Amino acid sequence: MPLRYGSTKYPRVRPDGTKQSEGFAFPLDVRGFEASSGWLTRFRDRHGIAWKTICGESKDADHEAARTWRDDKLRDIINGYSPDDIYNADETGVFYHTLPNKTMAFKNDSSKGGKQSKVRITALLFCNATDSHKLKPQVIGKYAKPRCFKGVPSLPCIYKSNKNALMTRNIFSEWLLSINEEMWKAQRKILLIVHNCSAHLVDVHLSNVRIEYLPPNCAAVLQPLNLGIIQNLKVEYRRRLVQRILIDIRIGKNDPINVRQAAEMLTGSWWSVTPATIRNCWHKSGPFPLCSESVQDEQYEEAVESGMRTEFCHQLDVDSSTSFEDYVLCDSELVTCAKLSDLEIVSSISPEEDECDDEYPTAEITVAAEADSNPVTLTEAVGYILKLRDFVFQQQALPEEVHKSIDSLGSFVASCALRAPVQMKITDFFSK
Repeated sequence: MPLRYGSTKYPRVRPDGTKQSEGFAFPLDVRGFEASSGWLTRFRDRHGIAWKTICGESKDADHEAARTWRDDKLRDIINGYSPDDIYNADETGVFYHTLPNKTMAFKNDSSKGGKQSKVRITALLFCNATDSHKLKPQVIGKYAKPRCFKGVPSLPCIYKSNKNALMTRNIFSEWLLSINEEMWKAQRKILLIVHNCSAHLVDVHLSNVRIEYLPPNCAAVLQPLNLGIIQNLKVEYRRRLVQRILIDIRIGKNDPINVRQAAEMLTGSWWSVTPATIRNCWHKSGPFPLCSESVQDEQYEEAVESGMRTEFCHQLDVDSSTSFEDYVLCDSELVTCAKLSDLEIVSSISPEEDECDDEYPTAEITVAAEADSNPVTLTEAVGYILKLRDFVFQQQALPEEVHKSIDSLGSFVASCALRAPVQMKITDFFSK
């Protein structure tokens, strides 16, 4: 597999490689190893390694290169593909329980491996140009087996992990193969546009997915997900997080948001991104025949109702000068793809000593683990559905979608009860 080697801005001098190899030998406890130039040559030939220079993303996008690529190459690239078969995938980092009063402390913190890495996740998003198909997110956390996942076999997202909660080539390769299998089963051939970070440069056989890499330093102006889709996702996620915290304050709870809850809210936020927003961002990124004019961009301050904003400013001691936009963008500079040091590379292939999370004090973890380990019984679930139905029907002017959701939940619980080995009374399924 070709090895691309470079920096995000300046080309590096071609490395010798022998000292680098000897540097890996010590932490791996390999005794008596000497990396000669002959060994390095044979190693490179055996693995098909070639030194090349690439450029990653830059804060200052190369607008001229982006314009040239859009005008001269993009039309040829998408030729033969319908908008339904043109996709974009990208990662975004999230400080998942950051509150508005901590915004300035987190802002511009890339947190690849610092102490804030324990409270961050990376989400991989994937959608086509018409919003007729978008997959559930792939969420990458720091721990393989978070305690909050105990007794929860079903998640609304795909969950992966590594020690820095970053996208890696292995994770991206596995994801690509799953996409390829899905498209093969559907007898579809798709075009996937991604930026050219090192984690995306993979060597896998794809029969039904063609990958096209964006030119260096152009993702900010060419990639649809970067042109407003991810921002809208984060607006909704932050709104849900603030809403949840305020509800907890009102009912006297003080439980920190865990990875599972964050993944649930993030997935819900992804589904809430509207088709108009997605089509508009694709329209801004290139010559896609999707919509003739742009829709209005998300208004940050409208995402949190004025009453809720007043309450969270008071309850969470938020400075009135901190805008909701600052809050949404507090993790916009997070690193999302692995670009690791020597020790981190060695650590990533070493056995993990502890696959469970320890982000909260032990006493809090014990209580949370005990709570998560107690399964909800069918009788309890039916009771909750009935109470929820009563509560919803007591509200005024219910949208039709709410009625449908309640009916769908009731049907699901009923089907679970019918599959269960225990007997339940038929009257349990009817409200009083």
